[in-house]
Amino acid sequence: MIASTERATRRGFLAGLAGGIAAFTAALMHPGAVVEAAAGDPVKAGRTTVAGAASTVLTTSAAGDGLRVAQVGTGAAVVGQTTIGTGESIGVKGMTKSTAGFGVQGLATATSGLTRGVAGIADSTGGQGVLGWAKAVTGVTVGVLGLSGSPNGQGVQGRATASSGGTLGMFGIADSTSGQGVQGWAKATTGATVGVYGVVDSTTGKGVRGWARATTGECVAVSGQVDSPAGWAGKFTSEVGNGVYISVPAGKAGLNVAAGTKNAVVATSDGARLLYAEEATEVLFCDYGFGRLVDGEAEVAIDPVFRETLEAGQRYHVFVQPYGEAELWVTDRRPDGFTVRSRGPERGSEFSYRIVARRAGYGDTRLERAPWADSDVNLAGVREAVSP
Repeated sequence: MIASTERATRRGFLAGLAGGIAAFTAALMHPGAVVEAAAGDPVKAGRTTVAGAASTVLTTSAAGDGLRVAQVGTGAAVVGQTTIGTGESIGVKGMTKSTAGFGVQGLATATSGLTRGVAGIADSTGGQGVLGWAKAVTGVTVGVLGLSGSPNGQGVQGRATASSGGTLGMFGIADSTSGQGVQGWAKATTGATVGVYGVVDSTTGKGVRGWARATTGECVAVSGQVDSPAGWAGKFTSEVGNGVYISVPAGKAGLNVAAGTKNAVVATSDGARLLYAEEATEVLFCDYGFGRLVDGEAEVAIDPVFRETLEAGQRYHVFVQPYGEAELWVTDRRPDGFTVRSRGPERGSEFSYRIVARRAGYGDTRLERAPWADSDVNLAGVREAVSP
């Protein structure tokens, strides 16, 4: 009995030795080959573990990192890959139950160069490089939070490099009633920091786009807020192109300024100066021109293109100013023009005129109520000043 047991042990030892020699020889002949391990085998460096239907779980209870992989070469330290061709497969999934934890944290510690904490790349025509999803239905949840401590860094940079199509530099979704789809936070107190930076190369793309999809309520597609007394809630700068284009349906407000002015900035010999827009109780357009009296009378035709911008069937204002010793008045106001007549010694003098009329589509608009601005703190002083 003992002899047969010893023979079996020797056979097992010799078989294991032969297998080890064969594996060693294969490793020498193919040093880059990856040896697969069966399900249930431990995870070892240089070996592929096939877990089958089971999951590989690493549990740590002490403080610190549960798993750290150091890559000293130019490759990736950790690669998560799914080979299934359809379905919502996930290459890398991070989860945390801590109220202050991170599901996934990417840390680039280099102090120079174009380092990236997390890089998300999608090759699919309908994929997303990075998807941030805050699923909680209450609380100040954040889909994606980008932080930058560098004086010249960027909290979040979204870049769509496609040269055509309606590409998006950044797209964030939040289902919470008080959440943010995308929040960029550049915490450095100095330097040209950027909270959110969107770049697009497409001729029809948009660097940053805000879309308020709710069909009711006072929703806002893009909102800017500033805490500095000398700051700007929004600023648009262009070296070669135009500034801001606003397009709304007829009858809607294109631009509202609460308790502020609408200015033109012009250069003078004494520096840049502000010229202020004139305000009116109605939506008015005006046109200016010159005329000359002939025997005390002049016919003035309204520019046909200017006439197309005016409310049809509405009366209009005409103000005339003579440049000579003459008394002028306006008569016979027609849709296409009017007549100017004079009394005085200079019956052939020059004059100027100003036409003022209601804009087409806004004929009945006058001193509209703005209830959505009643709670605006910037209007409090104005409201108290005019209250009886």
